[in-house]
Amino acid sequence: MKARELVSGDKPEVYPSNEFAADSIDVPVEFLEVLYKSEGHFTATHPRSIVWQPQRDRERFLKNVDAEIGDVLELGKAKSSLMDSLFAAAGRAR
Repeated sequence: MKARELVSGDKPEVYPSNEFAADSIDVPVEFLEVLYKSEGHFTATHPRSIVWQPQRDRERFLKNVDAEIGDVLELGKAKSSLMDSLFAAAGRAR
């Protein structure tokens, strides 16, 4: 993202408040944590029982991330009925 000048530095920046973050990414603040925050919201009771392994390791992720960023930039902002329904559930117009 830095190479495309979408960010100004190498360090992640933290929004000053949940309200600011929600306004910046156009989601209702009530849904910010569940949609975009990275901490876990569940505990696996039998994590090894399904013997699942992710198909993307770090190397594959880094190899493909530039193309994925390009795809997002090409498509532009999503026109999602999900976001409209979340604003409706929060009692506000988008």
